[in-house]
Amino acid sequence: DATALGPRPANVGAAFDLVFLDPPYGLELGPKAIFEARNHNWLAPDALIVFEMAKKEATPVLDGFKRIDERLYGDSKIVFYTLT
Repeated sequence: DATALGPRPANVGAAFDLVFLDPPYGLELGPKAIFEARNHNWLAPDALIVFEMAKKEATPVLDGFKRIDERLYGDSKIVFYTLT
């Protein structure tokens, strides 16, 4: 469950610099997973977040992240974020 990762163990290697999210649409799980990863040191300082959601969903403004791009594909929207 990406919304309950907990602290990143020291023995799992480096923090992630690329994260793909494709949570179930409409349940607001993506932002929860992103904040969980950031708050528990799973993300490298230069991490790129690629977040898929329904096109009709509002693009979330994520505190501590910068939206760098947004693309539409059919009924989906892909939003790219970096840490600020």
